[in-house]
Amino acid sequence: MRSSLKYLLNEDHSVTPVPEGVAGLMLWAEKMETKNRIVAQDQVGNKWISTIFLGIDHGFDSPLLFETMVFEDDVAGDMWRYSTWDEAMEGHKAACAEVTSGLSRKQLEESKDIIESLIPPLSI
Repeated sequence: MRSSLKYLLNEDHSVTPVPEGVAGLMLWAEKMETKNRIVAQDQVGNKWISTIFLGIDHGFDSPLLFETMVFEDDVAGDMWRYSTWDEAMEGHKAACAEVTSGLSRKQLEESKDIIESLIPPLSI
């Protein structure tokens, strides 16, 4: 069992469990009020894609501390969660590509393999 469900986002985008006690809780609450929790946000047509640091672990087996959500006309749609900042950045890019292309993530991944197989390797 993990010792903490609350985490802090560090300057280098790593995460640290919140220290026990009132001081730790107050530090966490203060950090959660900043815009430093935003990983990326993009407007694509009438859809808003937002990826943030949650600060609370939403996972069971491993921490899920970041989340991408797609909003359309202020209504939440698709949502994905990640363990690291880097995974969240990649997920945000994939969500933007999905919204732009109209294809699902699975279709985009399948298309990537097909397209890469058609492009000859560069010879230098």
